[in-house]
Amino acid sequence: MVGLAHAPAGWPDRGRAFLRLPAPGAAVIPRLHCDDALLRKLWATDATVTEIGQRIGASRTWVSMRAKKLGLPARACSTGALPAAKIEHAYVTLGMTAEEIRDQLRAQFPTIAATTVRRVLRHRGITIRPGKVRTADAYVVECVRLRRAGWEHAAIAAKLGLTVSQVGHRCRRILGAGKRGARSKIDVATARHLRGRGMSWRAVAAELGVSVQGLWYAMRAQARAVAS
Repeated sequence: MVGLAHAPAGWPDRGRAFLRLPAPGAAVIPRLHCDDALLRKLWATDATVTEIGQRIGASRTWVSMRAKKLGLPARACSTGALPAAKIEHAYVTLGMTAEEIRDQLRAQFPTIAATTVRRVLRHRGITIRPGKVRTADAYVVECVRLRRAGWEHAAIAAKLGLTVSQVGHRCRRILGAGKRGARSKIDVATARHLRGRGMSWRAVAAELGVSVQGLWYAMRAQARAVAS
């Protein structure tokens, strides 16, 4: 089998770009053979992983994976230069959010992100506060309100015109994953009566406020109990 690096020069440019192949006539830098001794030597220096990769002709990812296989110690976290104590003071004492702290540090650290601020706080044993509700999505508040009122996801989805997955995603953003509560008891007799009137499975599930899958399981469990 011919390797992708040896694709014919007449290949269309779009196909070569899709496969990430070098352009015809471009110089291809081969990966140099790197023995473990050289990698250990370079790893002990102050050179970055990217610089080590350029030295041996490999990618940054390959260097990191090879160093991990060799059992080399992990590099120091790049957030070590951040003022961790000030970040903790701003978050805990002043009540600032991770986004507000990020905006204040942007002048000194232009590439800092809110996730980096949260990682520094977690390393110092600080519990991250739950995020605010994004009011731009009006369905979030309504989904949480109905869910706390005892509505099933299927009933909420039918009322708001969403899918069950969309309702579950919005509820988990505010209520958290947690453990699944006990499934409400399904009135199988009513379900059979509605099915006998010609209603579809989806319509019956929406009428009872349950999912179609839960309705199937309940009816199948009752049929097995009667058969036994």
